[in-house]
Amino acid sequence: MKRIYNIVASLILSVGLFSCTDLDEQIYSQLPADGFFVDEESLLKNVGRAYAWLSSDSWSNGYLQHMGVWMNDMVTTDECIIPYREGGLWWDNGVWVQDHQHTWDYTHDGVWRTYSFVMDGVTRCNQILFQIKESKVEFDGMDKLIAEVKMVRAYLYLKGIDWFRNLPLVTDFEDTELPSQVSPQTLFDFIEKEIKDNVQFLEDAPTSENYGRVTKAAAYTMLVKLYLNSEIWTGNAMWSEASAACDEVMKFSTLELEDDYFANFSVHNESSKEIIWAIPLEASITNTFPLHNITLQTLSQQTFNIKNFCWDGACGMEWLWNSYEENDKRRNSWLEGPQYAKDGTPLMVSPGRQLNYTPYVGPIYNQTDPALLDSGVRMCKWEYEDGLSFQAMSNDFPIYRLADVYLMKAECLMRMNSGVADKEALSYAKKVRDRAGASDYDAGSLTLDELLRERARELCWEGHRRQDQVRFGTYSKPWDNKTNTDEYRDIYPIPKRAMTTNTKLEQNPGYDK
Repeated sequence: MKRIYNIVASLILSVGLFSCTDLDEQIYSQLPADGFFVDEESLLKNVGRAYAWLSSDSWSNGYLQHMGVWMNDMVTTDECIIPYREGGLWWDNGVWVQDHQHTWDYTHDGVWRTYSFVMDGVTRCNQILFQIKESKVEFDGMDKLIAEVKMVRAYLYLKGIDWFRNLPLVTDFEDTELPSQVSPQTLFDFIEKEIKDNVQFLEDAPTSENYGRVTKAAAYTMLVKLYLNSEIWTGNAMWSEASAACDEVMKFSTLELEDDYFANFSVHNESSKEIIWAIPLEASITNTFPLHNITLQTLSQQTFNIKNFCWDGACGMEWLWNSYEENDKRRNSWLEGPQYAKDGTPLMVSPGRQLNYTPYVGPIYNQTDPALLDSGVRMCKWEYEDGLSFQAMSNDFPIYRLADVYLMKAECLMRMNSGVADKEALSYAKKVRDRAGASDYDAGSLTLDELLRERARELCWEGHRRQDQVRFGTYSKPWDNKTNTDEYRDIYPIPKRAMTTNTKLEQNPGYDK
């Protein structure tokens, strides 16, 4: 079974090649199981399509596409903003303003991409499971492959219950009836059962042989996320269950915090001992993680010797930058202040004006007084590869990290103790803070509000902030450049395209059709 990793990983990394093909060729997804999946290798490659969905580029609807799902998890929160900038940059018909100010409706393209990521991904997983069932191929480890596909499907529904709550639950690829939505509790119960029923078949924790695949550690982390948000999603608090699931993750001795926070985000971060599950990426093949394009002003190409043009868009929020202590190493996740080329030459926007990334952003949309080209600190915790000439980066994207589990464990203990941090909760926060070089908390300083801020510092732009803010009750609160306080926007609307296609779907409360 060791060769499974190479087969699956190669398919994940080659997903970008599928967007431009000869239309006369046979498409694997259209072939009957008994017509193509005739040996172990072909079956393994097909299973890899479930993982490949997570890294699909903008021609489909993978999580890490630059105009879609990942940015929905950031730009709608208080950790990221894309203002209308001088020169008319990043107006894009107002979609980023709508995201930040929570004024989207059911026609919003980002909402559609997010919905499609879940439901089209579920369909892909169902198809793969059907093809496995129909295939006559048998070999040792078949149970593990089936479990992995089911875990990817569970992960998609885990994201879906967070974003939409009320979704169709579809598990039968042969069922051609239009599906109706199920209650959040029904969806919750399904995810929980899938994880518990299949975790036994998975390998324990990430290794060089199974990198990028779901392991027991990843499955238990999914279970933590499920239980941690249970009160918001179903009305039933499950803090003790979430705490116990954290313990299951932490039992795996091969997982440990990296000494260097930034080792988790280096170009070659596949060796990280902290990453529980990652999306493998390769710039020359995939086109899914264009962080440098999205955040850097084009002059910063000279700082990192980046060949590909940068778009000067997304930046950090002023409150987040100001929340770091001076000695917090994670402050270096951001570019701030006057900027210089790799050789030390000042980068000049114009004669007499040096590029200077400032924490203050200004208005999100003001045609007569737009945000400056260098307003806002810029993300750089993912290492920018020297000489990068592609639109995307090769740094693998961590879905789950051990540091997140430590902070979730601290949260569970605090939730079970009326929001007060006991000695054990402080010990888990200390692990994360010590690595960052930040000062330790005491029982009085580690409040739930402070824990939410700490999660922002530790996990910024990793796709957790929207879920965190909803759970802590701050997503509907006002913040810089946002006044909308509609609580129904804690979940997204069912997109118009989906409702047009499936007339059984009912719109989420608060949104007009």
